[in-house]
Amino acid sequence: MENEESLLEGFHAVFVIVYLQEIAWIFTPLIISLNVLIHTFLKDMDHGYLDDNFLSSVYIFSEISLRHKEKKGQ
Repeated sequence: MENEESLLEGFHAVFVIVYLQEIAWIFTPLIISLNVLIHTFLKDMDHGYLDDNFLSSVYIFSEISLRHKEKKGQ
């Protein structure tokens, strides 16, 4: 019985590794393409606009994080 459980745990570990590799193969080119696209847009923008967007993003991220912590604590 222990041998079967050990075998199942091994299959589970292999499945997880293969699954994560498949996700990486699918999403890596998409992330690279998105990165190139974003940098194409960003290189033509002025710094004031980028600073405003950065500050807004930090504010939104912090608000979402705080609300998540509050809900998680309840």
